[in-house]
Amino acid sequence: MANWLPFEIWSTIFQFLIEGNNTTQYRVLLLQVNQEWRRIAASMSQLWIDLDIWSGDPSKAQFFLSHSGVLPIDVRITLLHLSGSRKPNIESLAETISNHVNRIRTLDIHVETIKYADMLITQIGAKQDAPSMEFLCVNVERGEPDYPPGKRFASLKTAFRTTPNLKHLSLPAVPLPNFNSPIFSTPSIAELTLDATPFYANIHYNMLFNALLAVCQNLRSFTFKGSDDFSFHRTSSFPKISMPCLTSVKVSAPGWGLDILDTFRAPILSDVRFDARMQKYYWSLEHWGPEYGGYATRSLRVLSERSPLIKRLDLAGISLVEPETNYAWLLDKAFPMLEELRFEDANISDDLLARAAAAGGLTSLRVLEICNCSAMRGPGTLAFLSGHRRRLDPN
Repeated sequence: MANWLPFEIWSTIFQFLIEGNNTTQYRVLLLQVNQEWRRIAASMSQLWIDLDIWSGDPSKAQFFLSHSGVLPIDVRITLLHLSGSRKPNIESLAETISNHVNRIRTLDIHVETIKYADMLITQIGAKQDAPSMEFLCVNVERGEPDYPPGKRFASLKTAFRTTPNLKHLSLPAVPLPNFNSPIFSTPSIAELTLDATPFYANIHYNMLFNALLAVCQNLRSFTFKGSDDFSFHRTSSFPKISMPCLTSVKVSAPGWGLDILDTFRAPILSDVRFDARMQKYYWSLEHWGPEYGGYATRSLRVLSERSPLIKRLDLAGISLVEPETNYAWLLDKAFPMLEELRFEDANISDDLLARAAAAGGLTSLRVLEICNCSAMRGPGTLAFLSGHRRRLDPN
């Protein structure tokens, strides 16, 4: 039947097939229908540019890479629960991929410990240029207490010497590579994610701020993920970081997330998310609410002064101190350009929201979302929305 249709028609049919299920395994199934389908599919380079790797066996990678021609490729490697006996397979896999570094557009590595991340990056990118790379993500499942602190993610000192098109960089916050690693000299980095979730508070703040200073001039989006419950909250000793292009910040707060954010000078920042929900797992409500809510309240005040153009604010797990005073301020004059406001697990109440309705602030607000806030029963929300509607349309 394949002979009845030209190759271009079969190519279109196969493209439609993978649009509904664009996974590595589904595309491999096209090879298993019959010999004719295998011949046609194997000759379509665009079918083999998206590679998901779940084992150290290099055979699948070899097929995808050899049949994707000269097209840019996206590679995602997920290797968890590896034993020492599988190490040779990892080396073989990395060597296979390293022969195509110049074509890699996305490299997404998800491994159990930093040791395996170092191993893969060293063998894939050592002393090589990566001219096509736009996205580099390294995700580590758990901390490694015995990891030598002096190594500091040493693989990135020699891997990917140049990445002129790198836009998104996502790395573990512990251990960060040295800030003079070539990866941080890339001026095109617009999005930076640092994930400290498995590491709690064991962050080397000099390395962290040096990394931020290296990329700050062109950064547009910054995300800090962390389960840490500790905050120095002594930002006077941290460097002030000018972020002239930054528009979006998402931080786990309080703790390091707020410490970092308090150092930013970001005049065009427009989208901010604080997420303190993890603190509930480490502290009682009596401790967690007042003390860490105080840090978040202070950071909001600082943010209001430095970044007056904020249009979207998302507060998750934040309990503001002195709620009557601070919610009145937040819902009135804090962020005059605010268009979207979201509360989740916050200590806002019906009464506070009703008072805000009477005050007449937030004239630019278009979206208000309240989720899992125990003191909200409904009347306050209705009063706020009714008052807000009357201010927008007096007639």
